Amino acid sequence: MKYTGHDLGITDGPEGPLLSFQAMDNYVDRYIDGDDEVLNSVPQSGGVEFQFPPKIFTDNRSGEWKGENVKLPGRNPLYTFSLTGAREFVLEFEYIVTSFTENETQDNWSIIRIKRLTNFMRGYFTFNRLNDAESENQIVYFRYKYYTGPELWTCLLKSANIKQSETIVGNADTGYYPLHTKVSLDMRVWTTGRLPGEGEDVVQQNIRGLKDEPVITDLWF
Repeated sequence: MKYTGHDLGITDGPEGPLLSFQAMDNYVDRYIDGDDEVLNSVPQSGGVEFQFPPKIFTDNRSGEWKGENVKLPGRNPLYTFSLTGAREFVLEFEYIVTSFTENETQDNWSIIRIKRLTNFMRGYFTFNRLNDAESENQIVYFRYKYYTGPELWTCLLKSANIKQSETIVGNADTGYYPLHTKVSLDMRVWTTGRLPGEGEDVVQQNIRGLKDEPVITDLWF
């Protein structure tokens, strides 16, 4: 992943990319050409590149409570804790076209590069629908030390909302594309259901690659 220089100084490390979609099997595009079925294998795993540091403006968690009304005037209901809701957060970031070339370098944010990244994120849902993807291929890995601490979280992507500006830039060689693209990814933490220190018998989802519940002492848990 490549970043331009910013105050936060986010950089890649040996831990891997900040955000990656784990599709262990390649996406297969099937279409009919005459009487023949044509298969195009398109890799769908890898890290998302960020031109600017991403931001999290909403980060929520909720619970479900069962209430029983006491049939006496002036009394509040009696509540019993039932279920814990998922950790929900929205990751937001943006791209601005800075180049019309076809080369993808560290500081070269071209139309081709930005279009590839936005199509890649939207393709998460296409991959799952067309290929009956195994659960392990639906995992989104997320590691952002300002929110997750040192841990790698496993998540699912609820929605990918991409907004683009009215201003169009480009040329006949590279094509045309909106100058400014804003991406909003609605994500849910997805785990095995096991807390740190618990045994294998409490695992609720035994999916390859799925992580346990985040450590309670981690940042923002």
